[in-house]
Amino acid sequence: MGKKKAWTAAGAARAARESRISTAAFMREAEAARLWQAGRFMEEHQVKTQTLGDSDAAALLLTTGLGYPEDWRPTDWMRATDTILGDLADIMADTDLYVLSPAMRDVVVAAALTLTLDDLALFSQDDLPALKGVLVLPDPLIVTTPNGQLGDDVAFMWDGTANLSTVDENSRGRSRRLGWTRVPAVQVTSFSDSYGPIQPDSFRDFVSYAASEGTPIPPLMIDGIRCVRYNWAPTDEQRAAVNNHRRAALEVHAAARTQAEAIGWDEDHVEADYSPGSEIVDVDGLFSVKFLYAFWRLCAQEISEITEADVKNATRAAADRAGTSPEVRVTQLRAHRPLQP
Repeated sequence: MGKKKAWTAAGAARAARESRISTAAFMREAEAARLWQAGRFMEEHQVKTQTLGDSDAAALLLTTGLGYPEDWRPTDWMRATDTILGDLADIMADTDLYVLSPAMRDVVVAAALTLTLDDLALFSQDDLPALKGVLVLPDPLIVTTPNGQLGDDVAFMWDGTANLSTVDENSRGRSRRLGWTRVPAVQVTSFSDSYGPIQPDSFRDFVSYAASEGTPIPPLMIDGIRCVRYNWAPTDEQRAAVNNHRRAALEVHAAARTQAEAIGWDEDHVEADYSPGSEIVDVDGLFSVKFLYAFWRLCAQEISEITEADVKNATRAAADRAGTSPEVRVTQLRAHRPLQP
C-alpha cells in the first residue's frame, strides 16, 4: 500500500466536487442505485414492522420519518425509491459544499460524542450555516450502527427546509383517524465511503453488479436518511421507541447475517487501516445529526475558519456542465496568532 497523501485544501475541494457530481448522477440515473436503496428501505421496513407489529403503520412511519407527508403512500418500495433518490440528487447537486480539515474533523467528533438526545432539543434553523449543505470529511469515521454493523461514514448532507409529519397527541388511540401536523425540520443524510475500509461481501457483490451494468458506484453511497424537528424535546415514549428500534434492528440484522453466511459471504470483511475497538458506537442512530449539530455550532465560533477554495476556469466549466456549483467552503481550525509584545 502506497503512502497516504497529505491533506490539502485544494485536493479536498477537488475530490469533494468530483464526488458531488458523480454521486448525484448515480442517484438520478443508475438502476443499480434504485435496487440498492430499495433493498435498504425494505430492510428498515422489516425492522419497523417487527417493532410495531403492523406493516402498514411501519411503512407510514418510515416515509414520514424521511420527511414526506402522511398522505404520500407509494405502492411499492421501488416507486418510493424513485422519488426519494430524485429528491436527494437535486439537493446534492444544488447545495453548499463544505470540506473539513483533519484537525477540524477531530474537534467536531469530540464535540459530537458529548451530545445527547436532550442536547438535540436545542438546535434550530438559525444554527445552520446554510439552509442546505453537504459536508465531506478527510477520512471516513468507523461507526457501529444500532443494528451492530460497522459503517464508514465520510459525508453528511442536510436540508434545513424540510418538514416532518407528526401525530397530534390528542388523536392517539384512534388509528383510523389520526390527526397530523407538519412541523419544520432538518433532513439529514449520511454517506458511506464506497472505497473505505468496511467492505462486506454483500456490498462488494453489489459493486460488481453495478460495474457490469455500466454504472460504477460513486465515492459516496447513502448510508441513512432521517428527519429531526427543530426545538425537539424527546419524550419518554420516544426514548423507549429508540431502544425498541435498536433491539429489532439487531434481530433483523442477525437473521440477514445468517443468510449471508449460508451462501459463504463474509459480512465482516474489512480492508485498509482499522483497529477493532476504535469505532464510534451510534447507540441511538443519531450520530449523523449530532455530528452535524456540532459542526454547525463550531462554524459560528472563533475556533473555526471558513474560506473559499480556489476555482480554476476548467473546474468552473466542468461544474457548469454537471449543473452544480464549483464553490467549496474549507473549514479548518483557526490559525493561532501569537500576541504582539
